Order: sequence, then structure tokens, then C-alpha cells
Amino acid sequence: MNKAVRVNISGAVFNIDEDAYQKLKDYIDNLNDYYAADPDGKDIVEDIENRIAELLHEALNSYREVVNIHDIEQVIETLGSPFDDTENFISPKISGYKRIFRNPEDRILGGVCGGLGAYFGISPNLIRLAFLLSVIFFGAGTLLYLVLWILIPLAKTSTDLLEMRGEPITIKNIEKAIRKEFEKVKRSLKFK
Repeated sequence: MNKAVRVNISGAVFNIDEDAYQKLKDYIDNLNDYYAADPDGKDIVEDIENRIAELLHEALNSYREVVNIHDIEQVIETLGSPFDDTENFISPKISGYKRIFRNPEDRILGGVCGGLGAYFGISPNLIRLAFLLSVIFFGAGTLLYLVLWILIPLAKTSTDLLEMRGEPITIKNIEKAIRKEFEKVKRSLKFK
């Protein structure tokens, strides 16, 4: 019989058995050590912790409320390690998983066309053209765009952006997304 420890990961509270807690703590401590000297390291680890919380929520259900060592091993296997230069193993479920989001990186109004373009792997300009033609010829494009703007959530985190494109959510990809976001902010500040 193991003791259960109550932990807060990225604002979500989990009951984790003692062995699983120690393994997760060691993993997060290693991540903190690895990214300690990096100026973006705190944000990278924060996004990784967000993803850990998402994966643990998926692992738990109404019949099981305590995270066990197997769940933590699955999380670590899914996210991989920043210490490896080789590609992480990704299960087929994770690698092909896509969600529709509004794309804040490629938007003119609400990011609906940019998000649909990223999701379907086509140019957002084609979708913009389709909306424009539907406005001109059918009149329903504006209403459809507004409904989609309301229904489709905005991609707020790097995890959301990776899911929108169907990219695996690994430590390496989270790190790349954070660095890309910071570079974009740096460039925009230089022009002001």
C-alpha cells in the first residue's frame, strides 16, 4: 500500500501515489536544472508542466482518482527528454492528433481562416478567398465567419499551436514553439 500525495501541477490538483510523485518530481527537477541558465527556461518548463497536467487529466477517469507510476512513465515517454538529440517516441494517438483553433499568428480579423488553414494544411489565403466569394455570391460568408469566430477557441499556448498543426507535443517541440514566440516578440519590439 502506497501513500498518496496531493500536488498542484499547473493549477490542477492531483492525488499521486508516493512512487509516482518521486519520479515526477525528479523529472521536473531535471527539467528545471536543464533550463536554469536559459532565459526562456522558466516559460518552457511552465508549458511542459501544463502539458503534464493535460496528460494526467486524460489518464484519470471516474473510476480512478490517483495517478500511479505507470501514468507518470507514460507522460515521460510521450513528452520525451530534452537530453536526447534523437527523436522521441510518439504514440500514433499523439502524433496525428489535431484540434481546430483560431490562429493568432496568422490572422487578419479573428484568426479563423489562419486556424482552418493550419488544421487542414492549406493556405489560409484560399480559405479567405472562399469566404470572400461566399459573401459576394451567397451572402452567408459573414454569418458563417462570425459563428466560427465565436465557436472556435483561440490558440493561447504553445501546446494549442502544436495541436492545431497536428505536431507531436514533445519537450523539443514545446521548446521550439516558445523560442519562436520569443523571437517574434523580440523582432516586433525592435521595430517600435
